[in-house]
Amino acid sequence: MNRITIGIMPQKKIRERIYAIARGEYQPGPDEPKVWFTSMKSLAEVLSDDNRALLRVIRETQPESSVPWQKPRDVSPATSRAP
Repeated sequence: MNRITIGIMPQKKIRERIYAIARGEYQPGPDEPKVWFTSMKSLAEVLSDDNRALLRVIRETQPESSVPWQKPRDVSPATSRAP
């Protein structure tokens, strides 16, 4: 499994950083986070047991697509969730 670095910063600061990068005023270093959250609470919600279980099923079943305009292989039987 790949390791990623995450960052926690207020939404306003995240937006300022993104705009600075887009304007070419700031070049992020290779070790800087690429994924940002506004709080530990929002990170915890993303990493909930249910979401991690869903990510595991997606990884194991390898659906062809997860975008709504393409019909992916149905993972709902493996997750006990409605399609």
